[in-house]
Amino acid sequence: MTKDIVRRLARFGVSASVAIAKTYGAAHMVAGYVRSRAIVVEHGALEAALTNLPICRCRHCISRTM
Repeated sequence: MTKDIVRRLARFGVSASVAIAKTYGAAHMVAGYVRSRAIVVEHGALEAALTNLPICRCRHCISRTM
């Protein structure tokens, strides 16, 4: 489903990263940092998906620096 969304948007010239995770914040962080354009964080894999992301990918941190 996520890959299909990315492909459909690309047809209109829109570059997008799509992530599905347990929470909005986790999906936001993964979509903004992981190189894949489409990713699904499986149930139970959230901690592993977020472990190597820099803390500044947190949207709270980003909004404070803008």
